[in-house]
Amino acid sequence: MSLGMIGLLVDVVAQAPRTTAIWDAERSLTYGELGDTASKIAAAIPSSSSAPFVAILAERGEAAYTAMLGALWSGRGFSPLDPAFPEARTLRMLDRSVADVLVADPIHLEAAHELATECERAVTVLCTDDLPATGIDPQPAGELAYLLFTSGSTGEPKGVAITHANAVPYIGYITSRFGLGPEDRCSQAWPLTSDASVHDVFCTWSAGASLVPFTRTHLMQPGARINEAEVTVWFSVPSVAMVMRRLRALKPGALPSLRWSMFCGEALPVATARAWAAAAPNGPVVNLYGPTEATVSFTEHIFDTQLSDDVYRAGMVPIGRPFPGLDVAIDDNGELLLGGPQVAPGYWNAPELTAERFVALPGREGCWYRTGDVVERDKDDVLHFLGRVDGQIKIHGHRIEVQEVDTALRDAVGHDLALAIPYPVTAEGVQGLVACIEESDPQAGTHETVLKHCRQVLAPYMVPSRVVSVAQIPLNSNGKLDRGACVPLIEAAQ
Repeated sequence: MSLGMIGLLVDVVAQAPRTTAIWDAERSLTYGELGDTASKIAAAIPSSSSAPFVAILAERGEAAYTAMLGALWSGRGFSPLDPAFPEARTLRMLDRSVADVLVADPIHLEAAHELATECERAVTVLCTDDLPATGIDPQPAGELAYLLFTSGSTGEPKGVAITHANAVPYIGYITSRFGLGPEDRCSQAWPLTSDASVHDVFCTWSAGASLVPFTRTHLMQPGARINEAEVTVWFSVPSVAMVMRRLRALKPGALPSLRWSMFCGEALPVATARAWAAAAPNGPVVNLYGPTEATVSFTEHIFDTQLSDDVYRAGMVPIGRPFPGLDVAIDDNGELLLGGPQVAPGYWNAPELTAERFVALPGREGCWYRTGDVVERDKDDVLHFLGRVDGQIKIHGHRIEVQEVDTALRDAVGHDLALAIPYPVTAEGVQGLVACIEESDPQAGTHETVLKHCRQVLAPYMVPSRVVSVAQIPLNSNGKLDRGACVPLIEAAQ
């Protein structure tokens, strides 16, 4: 009987039930308590449920983690929903997941009931504080482990379904590669809707280590939480380090407990890596790279503090080489393709989109994922990220298809002459979005109306910071709206 991802935890629960699984200064949870709660959540899921995923609406913390485990314990996969997202967007994700069970923490129970009422099918709502007295044994795992939604170019979120066969090898490699063990305390700083949270939770628990949740409040001053909890393994988006550097919170030796510092999700500036390495002198800085479609991360590069800055391309740390057993290819346009057991089977219930991005390569085995990332390989076979082949960008680690924001803007203004412009763009990457709309006679209140609509339908990190009205959006030589030519117009409007 295969238990998939949950099997990694079941072994630890049996062998070390009194070891701390979740560390917090106010309340910690042992592996025994973790397993007991997960088994009760699994028991509460109706046996009549036939959907492959259980949806979860909860803040990062104990309730959300045990709900994820409970779904896996029941033999199903999990699909986390972010309580901070607009209700309309969350409802679309719930609809697309086909989940017929929604587990919520007490704080979001009312919101969960509202979502269930509006969903196009019957959905059972469970609360993590209202569970049966006894649990059940772990059930055989289905094929699918979890479902996450990423920004879609059609204006709708696209689902990425990861199998146990994708995830288990990744978890095993990371745990072994970085020597994770019971003595470690590992950060959990990623949103649960990001696949990097799977790394946080399951790599930590498969090693019998302690998970240290970082709430939104903690992330305002992460250094204090790192030192308070004596975190030994850090994993976050580079933006966290960029902000800390700007606030002068990365003084040499400021983070002595860290023995590994990992970053992923966007380009890692050399200056930021160097500052973090000085603050955490007792372990290396590692740059990881990988899209959701290839299970968290796929390549790695250890930052060498002895090398001068001019060695690095465009001031960014390389994305490195693929993990053992994985493969990469670069096409004639410089686009990176990924192959190996971590590559997902495709997009959830989207065969046409799957056919576009998951392809076969002549003379190469298996299915390959077209990342849309342009890279270059140096003489040492190290990969360097150069940019994107399409309109996808990253802001503070969040993948965004600017076309999805375009769609929201156009719905708000009622015509197609509206664009989301990545702005400003600094040496550290894209910092935000500005809406550019064409108006012959700007109306008072239009800008706030546009932003209000965006807040209702988009994730918070996708909402433009402001709106700029222009007499005419420039066209390129092909007669298409020219996004790049809007930047001077935005700057002139400041």
